[in-house]
Amino acid sequence: MSDTTAALLTATAELVERVPPLRHLAPAITGSAPASVTPSALPVLSWLPEAAARATPLTRALVRCLVAASPALAWRRSYGAEVDASFLASYGWVDLVGAHGPRRAPGLRLGFLLLGARTRYPPHAHAAEEHYVPLSGAALWTRGRSPPALQRPGALIHHPPWEPHATETTDEPLLALYVWRGARLNAGPRWEV
Repeated sequence: MSDTTAALLTATAELVERVPPLRHLAPAITGSAPASVTPSALPVLSWLPEAAARATPLTRALVRCLVAASPALAWRRSYGAEVDASFLASYGWVDLVGAHGPRRAPGLRLGFLLLGARTRYPPHAHAAEEHYVPLSGAALWTRGRSPPALQRPGALIHHPPWEPHATETTDEPLLALYVWRGARLNAGPRWEV
């Protein structure tokens, strides 16, 4: 594991320790089983410098570590023909702890979502319980039948299993920490209409 990846794991654990509902997961970030990663990049990474420039004082150190470690990580997309090409060009994620990350822990996936500006992540639901902590960029988050709510960096967003949800970025990219817990962590979503 590279020094930059180790620093990213430490910085992520430090941020998670400051989020009370997630605090108990911090030891799993640095103490989980190591795994090898084949690095990969995606077009969405062109938004990473702007996302880093918009990081807040609370998130700046973590975002800098992510930028430094990014070339050593496996950036991925979950979808294909079911979404349009413009979404795919502005969407990507990377596991830190999970099936594609440098650490593995049972029942846990944790990493980063990056969405380009003016991108709509379509309504969907999945078996895993999900938390997001935006690190950079404000975005509109929709849960169930509730109207969209603007969430800023530092907010905690929770989606129980199978709750439909969607995200739409504003004129800035969104970088967010995600935490998935529970069963079927690698299962695809159910698309909502």
